[in-house]
Amino acid sequence: MAIYKLSDEKIVKLYTTTFAKEKINEATDLQKFIVNSIEVIDPNLFVISTEFCDWEDSKRRIDILCIDKDADFVVIEIKRTDEGGHMELQAIRYSAMISNMTFDKTVEVYKKYLERNNLFCDNASQAILDFLNWDEEVEDDFGQDVKIILVSADFSKEITTSVLWLNERELDIRCIRIKPQKDNEELFFDIQQIIPLPETADYQVKIKEKATEERNLRRENKRARSIISRLFELERLKVGDKVYLLPAIVQRNDRINSCAQIVNLNQNCLKRENDDRLYSFSKLRKIIVNELQLENVRANWGFSIKRDWIIEDGRNLSQLLGEN
Repeated sequence: MAIYKLSDEKIVKLYTTTFAKEKINEATDLQKFIVNSIEVIDPNLFVISTEFCDWEDSKRRIDILCIDKDADFVVIEIKRTDEGGHMELQAIRYSAMISNMTFDKTVEVYKKYLERNNLFCDNASQAILDFLNWDEEVEDDFGQDVKIILVSADFSKEITTSVLWLNERELDIRCIRIKPQKDNEELFFDIQQIIPLPETADYQVKIKEKATEERNLRRENKRARSIISRLFELERLKVGDKVYLLPAIVQRNDRINSCAQIVNLNQNCLKRENDDRLYSFSKLRKIIVNELQLENVRANWGFSIKRDWIIEDGRNLSQLLGEN
């Protein structure tokens, strides 16, 4: 889509140019422009590195590596061409290569980026924590997913078709088109997200939210099951024990609705009074959080399972595991 200006009571079209004609290089120019103005791509991004290549047996480089407010990695791949080449395949490879990066490793990468670019930061770790609004690092909730943003002057049909298909299978890939246009010697960028289309964003968000909720619940159940299984094996929890959801007691002083009894050693091992159904620890926590409208409790978060549930004497599951 062209950009127009108003001139002498007429709408005048700016003429289209190319990055090549304007002698704008991907690595030395366009990448720098984007890093210095990352909010035009997404206001919720924090740049960790550029030209990232900290892995063995490969010389491949991620153009821009970020994290977002969800504590997920974001790989940004940049092309200045009108068809994008094979950038979606490159980005997927890069995503796989960084998918296991830890919080500590991310801090190390960010420090190197700051030093390489002569940028000052008093505390790299704290800068990342501040961006995430975390009081402390939570490794179990960091880097659980990798998202992709493709930036190009335009995209071939092969790329857009591939991206749409991959997004249907729960990947998170965005295509952002940057077209250079000129008015005399003044250069403008027409920046538009073309996948997903803004007009369909709300619908696609709902579909993704449902898929994410189901994925998080599966992840939560798996993580919670590992914790509970260990407690059963160590005989720190046994059939007949009562457990309580601590936030319900703290916020609502409600021991009745927060209480459940262990009735078996399976995943769905909890039973509430006057309720014939059986629940897992994670499922029942989510139900109680919604029933009592508890605040600041993440219903789908495996890390808090250990601290949210307590036994009769007030010890939480983490303490039963001997962690503190």
